[in-house]
Amino acid sequence: MRAEHKEGSKMLTEDDIRNENWMGSVQSLRNVANTFLEELIDASGKREELERKGLIGGYFAVTDKEGQPIYTLQLGALPVELDRSQGRFEKAVEKAFRLAQNPGHTTSMESANHQYERYGGAVRGVEYLHSFSGLPEKLDEIFSCLMAYRARDMAYETAARIIGDDYQKYLWIVHGRQPVK
Repeated sequence: MRAEHKEGSKMLTEDDIRNENWMGSVQSLRNVANTFLEELIDASGKREELERKGLIGGYFAVTDKEGQPIYTLQLGALPVELDRSQGRFEKAVEKAFRLAQNPGHTTSMESANHQYERYGGAVRGVEYLHSFSGLPEKLDEIFSCLMAYRARDMAYETAARIIGDDYQKYLWIVHGRQPVK
């Protein structure tokens, strides 16, 4: 039996669910994402400040081009307060959905409006939208770039352009080695 789904999307069948390998893939993705998050926080040089503010965890969402969620992952340490954790989840999905509504934009930063609590943090990949909420918005955006690039859904040059002048400081995280000075 196959669940209803849009043409072209890949849904799990009952046979897939019986096969435990897909769960290993999810756990592998979570491990990679948590490693990238930790490395990003360290590379930012702001770990103490972020820990003090409770900004060392959040939600990562991947959506289709229409902004419909494919999956979300809870990463890092989230605040104990339910409303702050739930807010990060909602913002991760909102950023991607807003980016989908602006097809000419590469990032949700282009439609950010802090007055209405609309922040940056989502990026447009070739096939998917990648969004994170939980860090300061520029670091959210960098994390989304790292994940899109790692998934081969974004070219190195695109990720470097979005990240900006500090791109070498962060893109090494994907390759597991620091840049040569």
